[in-house]
Parts: sequence; structure tokens; C-alpha cells
Amino acid sequence: MVKSFKKTSNPKVLVYTIHYKGLDETLKFIESAKKLEYDNFEILVISNSRIETEGEVLSKIKGIQFIDNKKNTGCCYPNNQALEIAIKKKCKYLGVFNNDIEFDIKFLSEVISVMENDDNVAATGGKVYDKERRNYLQTVSRTVVWKLGALKCDVGETEDKGQFETMKEVSYIWGGDIVYRVDLLKDVKGYDEKFFVYYEPLDVELKLQNKGYKVMYIPTAKVWHKGQTSLPNPKVYYYYSTRNRVLFMKNCASKRDKLFFHPYFYLVAVPVGVFKRIVLRRDILGAIAIIKGG
Repeated sequence: MVKSFKKTSNPKVLVYTIHYKGLDETLKFIESAKKLEYDNFEILVISNSRIETEGEVLSKIKGIQFIDNKKNTGCCYPNNQALEIAIKKKCKYLGVFNNDIEFDIKFLSEVISVMENDDNVAATGGKVYDKERRNYLQTVSRTVVWKLGALKCDVGETEDKGQFETMKEVSYIWGGDIVYRVDLLKDVKGYDEKFFVYYEPLDVELKLQNKGYKVMYIPTAKVWHKGQTSLPNPKVYYYYSTRNRVLFMKNCASKRDKLFFHPYFYLVAVPVGVFKRIVLRRDILGAIAIIKGG
């Protein structure tokens, strides 16, 4: 496997992505991962694509482990597959990445250095830049707005002028460039497969934090993200993003926040979402998906 040696002082890392759509992006991800300046990691690609020819292409790539699920199993199931593989391979860390990510070559060394120096750090992520506008940030971290069951980006798209250079503990790291400590991810039983897709990283990160562990933003760890490569059918997006918002609040919110959330969600958020789909976008199927998800 790639850059995995017996004699190393660095803990072993499994670098993993899901392939669903965007074969070109997955191939670019693999090439970028191979260039990481870290001497003890392996690359895993799990395919959710139904297109057999894509699986054939990926299965022939040297230096990676490839699993073909041959159907769309969402995010949580393959993430748990990756966790089991990381455990079997005795990896200390598991990196979960979107397939349209490009790494800074020092990404792994930066996050592992922080995690090795503090056993209470359960998960880390860094700066996420736009692939096209190279110095423009997409996100650095996010904050939970509990009463709304929503996530607020600590930064929207903005040029990086050195304003986010402080490493800090955060509520939520975007799930597309996150590195977990394997034993702690195992301890919270990995990903809740009821989520299928959307809100699932937030659920995991909060479980880790509820056990007293930290989620850290590391500004020296950098990736570039294309975005919208693997977006599902809009009906699927509206259904799961609506349904999982409720599921997330059920799992994680306090009783006080739930008392505010449910009236807001059903009397404001869902009606407004349906109105926008029907009146502004003439998207009847999207509106139906929101209603079913709620």
C-alpha cells in the first residue's frame, strides 16, 4: 500500500473517500492523496456508484484499497466500513474526505501533530478553500444554532487574509475533511446509519464532545474543495436534509431547545421551504420531498 512502512515513528492513518459521482474528481483525489508528505498511511476508496465501468477503473489503480458496494448506500454505511477497516489495519487515525478534495501536501502531518500532542482531541479539520478561487475560503468551522436545528458557517466565502490563523476548539468541523481518532470513533459506535446522508458528521462530533473530547480547527491544515460533485437528486437532498434535521434534534438537543425547535420547524421552516419550492422555483417534487421529510 501507499507509503506504509514498518519502521516509522508516525502513527498509521487510513485516508478514505466515497466515490458516488464524479470519477474524474475521485481520480484526482487519489493522486493528491498519494502526494501527502507523511510516511505511514494507506488510501481507501469505497464506491457507491451503480456504474460498473467506474468500478472497473478504480479497481485497477495501484496503491489503494478499493471496495465496490455497487449501489448507493449513503454516507454512514461506507463510513462505518472504513472504520472497521481502520481497526483491522490497526490505524490510529481515520481521515474521512469528500472525493472532490485536493490536499495541501502537509495536511496529514499538521493534523496528526496536534492530535498526537493531546489525547483529548478526537477529531480535527482545517481550512477549506475553493478549488477555482484558490485563496477563497469556503469554510473553517461551523456553529450549531440549537433552537433552529441549523448550522451557521463561521465564515462564508471570503478571501483568506490571515484572519483565521488561530487554532481553536469548535462545535463542528465540516465532514468532508475530518480526521478522527479511531478508538474514540469506535467508542461512540461510529456513524448512525439511520441518517444515511446529511447531519451525520455533526451527530458523531457531538457524541464525541459529550464524552468530554475536543473537536479542533487547525489553520495550518489546508484542502481545496470543488463542491456539488456528488449532490444527489434534489428530491433526495430535500427529503434527507429535512428528515435528518429532526432526527439530529431528537438525538442531540436539550429539552428546552426541542420545545422551541418543533413549533418553529413545523410552523415556519417547513411551510417556508414548501412555499419557496412551489412559488419561487416551481419545484413540486422538491416541495413534496420536504413534506415527507418533515
